[in-house]
Amino acid sequence: MSEVAIRPRLDRADVERIVRDALGADLEFTGHEEFKDGFFNAAHALDLADGRRLVVKVAPDKGLKLLSYEVDLMATEIECFERGLAAGAPMPRVWHADTDAGVLVIDRLEGVPLFKARNEIPTDRLLTLRREIGAQAAKFATVTGERFGYPYRDGRMAAETWSEAFLAMTEDILDDIEEQDTALPRPSPPSGRCSRPSGTSSTRWPGPRWSTSTCGTATSS
Repeated sequence: MSEVAIRPRLDRADVERIVRDALGADLEFTGHEEFKDGFFNAAHALDLADGRRLVVKVAPDKGLKLLSYEVDLMATEIECFERGLAAGAPMPRVWHADTDAGVLVIDRLEGVPLFKARNEIPTDRLLTLRREIGAQAAKFATVTGERFGYPYRDGRMAAETWSEAFLAMTEDILDDIEEQDTALPRPSPPSGRCSRPSGTSSTRWPGPRWSTSTCGTATSS
């Protein structure tokens, strides 16, 4: 698989150093694996001599030019884990989280993704599994936050309503396009960007039920 330019390039020594700095200098490691399916964060697995199996996620370098909503995106993921665990959702244990450094260390979960195994599972068992997954996902849907959108540091993409947050995200994307001097795919609305036909009430739409938390909206993609 070809390298993804935005994803940090880390070798085993780099990842081990990150975990030692976070969890203890005397740790010993017995195994390493890099996950290459993603396109943003670097993700590596480490097996520890004490029996722990961890996943280390590292955000792109802060010097890279990112889309506005991608800046500090690791902070959104960390908040999701913290709020989900506090609500009793079945999520991996967080061993270390650093929003400034863009580092997250969590337990590695054992198993196979359902989409890879479903053809080998009997239909009745598959239905049972889907119900169990739905019940667990419902726990995460109870997680709430103070605002909608991303916890971006300048505060622009967090708002009191989902509509306001979504429009701010759209505005930032349009700004990103203009900054890159790229032609918009369609003419701008005559009454201003992100405007809507008169008489619509979308600004009052409270958002989907699962977007009642900061992390819920940010991880629904």
